[in-house]
Amino acid sequence: MIAIVTDSSAGISREDAKEWGISIVPMTYTADEKQFFEDYIGKNRNYEDLIEQDDGELRTSQSSIRAFTHIFRYLLGKGYDILCLSISSRLSGTYNNACVAARNLDEEKAHIRVVDSRTTSGGLFLLAREAKRKIQDGATLEEAAAYVHDIRSQMETHFTVKDMAPLRRSGRLGVVRQSVGTILNIRPLLAIKNGCVVATGTVRGNHEKLRALEKLVPAEAREVIVNHLKNDSEAEKLAMQLKKRHSTVLIRPIGPVLGIHLGVGSIGVSWHI
Repeated sequence: MIAIVTDSSAGISREDAKEWGISIVPMTYTADEKQFFEDYIGKNRNYEDLIEQDDGELRTSQSSIRAFTHIFRYLLGKGYDILCLSISSRLSGTYNNACVAARNLDEEKAHIRVVDSRTTSGGLFLLAREAKRKIQDGATLEEAAAYVHDIRSQMETHFTVKDMAPLRRSGRLGVVRQSVGTILNIRPLLAIKNGCVVATGTVRGNHEKLRALEKLVPAEAREVIVNHLKNDSEAEKLAMQLKKRHSTVLIRPIGPVLGIHLGVGSIGVSWHI
């Protein structure tokens, strides 16, 4: 038996986790000097309002070694081998913490594999789903780990933000020019490439922003995720357009940890081919 473990940035609901048999290791965020664990999507209280009112005081933390150790030990005790998929190591220390926990519990590397997804959010969601399908088809732990390592480059994520300030404060920017901004109704087009956030262009106005995101999704994309933070109207418009060409289009909210770094109004698309 093989269990899948991922971190909460994947944006998986409790229903998804139950259906797929996936365990979630929470990241944490701090507001008003109180620490909260990022829960399943739909179970995170009023985080959208907290982010909308943020004056730069919100903080996030990676999934801890202790949290990974707890879930790994539990699953090993139940007789499972474990495939762990983490947010990109270039965006968070979560991958390293998962590796430390795995090494401490599985020195021979016989029962736990940790894979750096090189993505997050919708891309990590799709990668976890593909991993589950591979395991259901009879793959061994080694085969499943090799498979997700090979296909992770097929998971594309492109997005834009209403305000660049939260992303700049986060320190998660990769090769993004300092001149990229959101003034004069100009919106940056951003992507996750090789695990980093990079700028790919700019557009003017909300209509062109949605049109650009729609055009980025290739015709051969099998599943498409529209992620957003408190941007239901634009998410619905984008999904409606995408459904004209793609049979599977899901709308999913961005959780609190990524939301703190992206800000209210963010919207993006993820897919795999």
